[in-house]
Amino acid sequence: MTPHRPTRRRFLTIAASALALGCNTLRDRAAAAADVRWRGIAFGADVSITLRDADADAAAATLEAVRGEIARMEALFNLFDPGSALSRLNAEGTLDADATFRTLLDAAIALHGVTEGLFDPTVQPLWRALSTGGDVEAARALIGVRRIERIDSRIRIAPGMALTFNGIAQGFASDAIADLLRARGYQQALVNIGEYAALGAPWRLGIANPEGILLDEIALGDSCIATSSAGAMLIGRYGQSHILGPGGESAAHATVSVVANRATLADALSTALILAEETQARRIFASSGAQEARFYDAAGRRTLRLVRPA
Repeated sequence: MTPHRPTRRRFLTIAASALALGCNTLRDRAAAAADVRWRGIAFGADVSITLRDADADAAAATLEAVRGEIARMEALFNLFDPGSALSRLNAEGTLDADATFRTLLDAAIALHGVTEGLFDPTVQPLWRALSTGGDVEAARALIGVRRIERIDSRIRIAPGMALTFNGIAQGFASDAIADLLRARGYQQALVNIGEYAALGAPWRLGIANPEGILLDEIALGDSCIATSSAGAMLIGRYGQSHILGPGGESAAHATVSVVANRATLADALSTALILAEETQARRIFASSGAQEARFYDAAGRRTLRLVRPA
């Protein structure tokens, strides 16, 4: 899972060209010139929206709605903000959660099952112990999604427990913004709220490691991509990767990118698959519904590519 307080993008970043493939005709060039782009900061990372061939006035109103939705997501899930709903749950042990919070929690628990427990939103105490030199074994005793209590809208966690959505919230937010754009009639857009959601096709993206070295390229159309990199942040005295498995699993790969129909799935799956050896990775991928997963070693070589059968 990802860190308590990211100081940069949670791993690298996918470097997006945000340009259509094969923009060769005059019509293509005119459409590219009409692109409306917005950049900002959310969840401690650079975020951006590109609306292709958009009316400027309509785009301005849409981007105002986008900013409002991003602010709403941060108020719910930003672990760095002590006033967020997630931070209040961790501090107080209980939360009367709204529907959006419950939806993400349900998704996180479901993906815990899909990933055979490798994705676990309850690992925050372990991250904290490793990063501060605390009691690691005591922290591990606090981990477990079955210890999350749900009664209607009320969520309770045991004393000392803490949740993190840092391995899924950015994907969830990317999906929310993509849904907002679809509802407003946009058919060609690229959403980057820490993970990428593409409306229309094609969008050319570059997959890079934390040093910014290009590893691969991919054409993304009407789908989403998330990337996790074990070396993006190291924590603790011995420089352990910030991506933690609940049982102490260490990263089996340097970088993993996942393509799926929803960024929520791609985000959580990339976080889990980086911890999985090949046999388990194949098994998890096959049951996940994702479209593709690419695995890279520390030298930047692609070591494995899994593709969902057509």
